[in-house]
Amino acid sequence: FSTDNAKELTFNTQVKGVPMMTAALGLLFKSSRFDTSLIYKIIGAQYLNAYTGPASAANYNDPNQQIMPYGLLDFDFTWKTGHGVLQLNAYNVTNSQPFLSVVQTALTSSGLMNHIAPSSVLLTYKQRLW
Repeated sequence: FSTDNAKELTFNTQVKGVPMMTAALGLLFKSSRFDTSLIYKIIGAQYLNAYTGPASAANYNDPNQQIMPYGLLDFDFTWKTGHGVLQLNAYNVTNSQPFLSVVQTALTSSGLMNHIAPSSVLLTYKQRLW
């Protein structure tokens, strides 16, 4: 668990894009044949806006531009087979897709919203050749 107190110097407000806290909790198991882990990460509230107006603290940390805290659950399983290794990774198992940012582009009059990537699975096999 960590608290991230990143303050802008002029008005003493939280810096854009820096979560106010982060934490992780996990289960790990290791044996001679396989390893596995289940990790839950929590990312605290953060602000999207940077300074955009006249010199005042009101132009920072707008509650309408705050990302609420969110969590991500990742799973890993690695199985050792003779000269090879089979690995299964599942990312964002709960399919949490919080709103993260808005990107303004010249192609659109409105912004594009960014989210965390949806759930995904990666299966890998590695074989020692000699």
